[in-house]
Amino acid sequence: MNFIKKNYRLILCILITILFLLLGFNFKYSFKRLPEVLFDLWNSLLCFVVFILDLDVEVNATILNPNDSIYYIFLPEEIDLFFYKIGLAFRIMVDFETISIFFEILLNRLTIILKMIIILLPFIFLFKFILGKLYFRVNDKVANEESSVLIIYKKFLKRVIYPIKNWFKSFFSFVSERKYIVIVWALIWAFYLNILNVFIQFLAFYFYFCSSFKLKTLYIIFYKTLVDLLPMIMFIPSFVWLILAFVIFHLIRKSRGYRILDHFENRNKGFINSLGQITMTTGEPGKGKTSLDVDMVISLQTMFRNKAYEMILENDMMFPKFPFSKFEEELKRAIDYHQVYNLATCRVWVRKKVHRALKNVSEEEYLNSSKFFDYDYETYGLIYDNGLKNIHLFQMLESYAQHYLIYITESSLIIANFSIRTDNVKQDLGNFPLWYSELFRIDPNYSDYNSKHAHILDFDMLRLGKKIVENNEKADALEFGIIVVSEIGKERGNQFDLAGVKKVALETNQKNDGFNDWMKMARHSATVDNYPYIKFFSDDQRAESFAADGRQLNEKVIYIAEKDEYKNTLMLFHFEEIIFGLTSNSFNAFYSKYRFYRKDDSFFMFLLKSLYSKYYDYFIRLHNIFGFNRLTLEHERGTLKGDVSVDKYYLMHKKIYSNRYATDCFADFFREKALNCKLGINDLQEYESERATLEEFGIQNSYFINKLIANNMLGAIDKKENNEEVEQEPNTPDIFETNDDF
Repeated sequence: MNFIKKNYRLILCILITILFLLLGFNFKYSFKRLPEVLFDLWNSLLCFVVFILDLDVEVNATILNPNDSIYYIFLPEEIDLFFYKIGLAFRIMVDFETISIFFEILLNRLTIILKMIIILLPFIFLFKFILGKLYFRVNDKVANEESSVLIIYKKFLKRVIYPIKNWFKSFFSFVSERKYIVIVWALIWAFYLNILNVFIQFLAFYFYFCSSFKLKTLYIIFYKTLVDLLPMIMFIPSFVWLILAFVIFHLIRKSRGYRILDHFENRNKGFINSLGQITMTTGEPGKGKTSLDVDMVISLQTMFRNKAYEMILENDMMFPKFPFSKFEEELKRAIDYHQVYNLATCRVWVRKKVHRALKNVSEEEYLNSSKFFDYDYETYGLIYDNGLKNIHLFQMLESYAQHYLIYITESSLIIANFSIRTDNVKQDLGNFPLWYSELFRIDPNYSDYNSKHAHILDFDMLRLGKKIVENNEKADALEFGIIVVSEIGKERGNQFDLAGVKKVALETNQKNDGFNDWMKMARHSATVDNYPYIKFFSDDQRAESFAADGRQLNEKVIYIAEKDEYKNTLMLFHFEEIIFGLTSNSFNAFYSKYRFYRKDDSFFMFLLKSLYSKYYDYFIRLHNIFGFNRLTLEHERGTLKGDVSVDKYYLMHKKIYSNRYATDCFADFFREKALNCKLGINDLQEYESERATLEEFGIQNSYFINKLIANNMLGAIDKKENNEEVEQEPNTPDIFETNDDF
């Protein structure tokens, strides 16, 4: 009994296998065809051997013989008759009588549909009336109180449906873990449904076609294959074929949608490659400046790793017999012990290793002693001539170590003044690691899935002059990477902001910190084999927000001219959008009305939400994974005096909006201010009428209003002073007063 209880799943699999074997009596056609296709395969192999050996032997190619079938097929056996019937069918289709019959049948079908709609209309109104009476009445029940029917239904789900569902999940998991069971069942049904015979027949035709090269025989094999598939077509119900057709169509369009996303990504990478070392993005609020920067740096991180990998292979090919695996093992050990942590220490580590080895012996003696990774220099050489210059083995190893450090670095290569999340999937079996750089098909449940965030940017790392923190240990830590600065105008200021700032000031400021000098010189520390592993991205609403001497260092200033409406790469996604629009509008209207009248949970609403949520989840996933916006970018030199070029850039939602960054990256500053305040929006004073009073104007603390009030007060004071002066003046004769002497 314990044995059965312990192995009941395996026993069940055996019983299912026996049941499958017993069902074989219903698939007699497959048993009949097996010896025929095997005989066809044998004859085709003979034909192939005769053709290859050029033997003067005649072999009967039975693959061309028609096969008997109990099923009717509408296609003719001969290709000439097939084309004749195709032409005849076309002539019949364009015949007036045929067209008349077609529209007559169509009208009859539409009449039937109209009758069904008319019959269903009263029931629809009755259903709507009943729903209104049942659910659109004000109730005074406790919030979220469940109806008796819903309670019974949930108990049924919990005690019956969920246990059955969990049992099937565990059973399928048990079967999937034992591949031999899956293979046996697949072979049984492949034979029953004649798929195995079709495969054998295809092999037979392949060998025959290789020996004959008769194109007309292609139609014969197509005809015979269709006949052999008829048992499967007739056995599987129609609704299953409909579901299977939709699944296949959905898989095809998803594959096409992914290919389009990959194409857009490659186009974006081409645009990123055209950018220089320093780039600034501008545009009005909400245009997506930060989104564009984040999108570009995520792609650029992959591009840096791919470039490092490419350069590793190039260095490898210079000395293909060198044992790089041993070299990498020692290099990884040095990285783990923090002896190597940047490009400079890579060079020092290799040179120390070489110099220590050559301290007491000559280079040849050292290499000949098999201490340098067992490399046979006498056979394979120490110098590589690339046509431009001679490269020594030790020189190559310095470059190799630097590229390798950049490639295997697991942390993000991005340093920014706001957080950016990246997906790093590193596949490492202890040998040479590989990066899984997929952006669209990646599954968050992937076992090696590991998100990393951008490094915090300490601006002292970008200052070659004075620094805010004296002797800052991180000041020289930035050697290579991708630097991103959001709202750079607020950080660096423009000529008006810096009007009173002096370069000779004792405190650190924008004029004496050497930031612009760093922008000019940064590529020197990050260049390996003539490739600079460094890029600087910034954004602001206006290019003029950045001081001119700094802005002009930008090789490109990008302005987001236009952002197109949402689009989707899936075929026929518009139909799903229409269905979603209809269902969501209907559900939202009903649900809003339900929530207005009731606060309890009912069985009908629980069921309705469960059904609607399935399509909602399906639609939202497709909407987010395959959605994109196209940006129109205008870019020019940082001097803002060059020619303006126009390019397209694609923001793919799966890539950029998968929790990559927070659009409110400075929100915590304002959040802390709000927490320190004891007032909310409801506590703010309202206007008493449509026209603001003078007192209400004063509450605004507006520069403009305060200026008006101040001018008004000054005017009143001047008027008062003038009136007082007039009252104190003596009486004087009026020049217009009548004078008798005049």
